[in-house]
Amino acid sequence: MNVTETIVILILFSFRWFPLLQALLQRVSYNRFVELEKEVLLPMTIFCWEPVLVNFVDSTPLHVCRNQRILIHKIFEGLAEHGKCSMKCFFGFKLHVIINDKGKILNFMFTL
Repeated sequence: MNVTETIVILILFSFRWFPLLQALLQRVSYNRFVELEKEVLLPMTIFCWEPVLVNFVDSTPLHVCRNQRILIHKIFEGLAEHGKCSMKCFFGFKLHVIINDKGKILNFMFTL
């Protein structure tokens, strides 16, 4: 199996074309494919890299319990706190996410 076939298999795997992918992977063992993958990783990254022009930032509350049960909540005791979002008050954490225009998660963070 040459370099171009390995790159095609990696691209098909990213698009989830599993029927064709299974047929191609029968040509070589898994261990050999892992070795080939290491060889093509850097050239493929350089060739396929494109700058991200648009990023989206969003946040959402992660409730750990209903507001009526705040006083008896034990699992995240000492960690979770009261918070506010545009909809209502909540008890828990807040998840902040940054994604690009293709939906890939670039970064995330949990806050109190």
